[in-house]
Amino acid sequence: KLVLSKSVDTQQFTSWKDGRLKIDSEPMEKLVVTLERRYDVKVHFVDEEIKQIRYTGTFENETVEQVMAALKLASGVDYKIQERDIWISKIDR
Repeated sequence: KLVLSKSVDTQQFTSWKDGRLKIDSEPMEKLVVTLERRYDVKVHFVDEEIKQIRYTGTFENETVEQVMAALKLASGVDYKIQERDIWISKIDR
């Protein structure tokens, strides 16, 4: 069975060529795969439940440090960057 949808947001799939990263309700677990490819880094989760946090937004020509700072502000996760490795954890409260 083939279902066609006229409401496909093509920008989500083509924005990379313009230096944009468009995210639409994407879980962190899937988002980090994109970040790893785009910035040549390896992301590690200290806390497994962080993988399910969902994000929506657009980044344009940001560095990996800027992206991680925005994710920290948006969801209350913390991160540590060591060379090409990024460690993501919950913020201790």
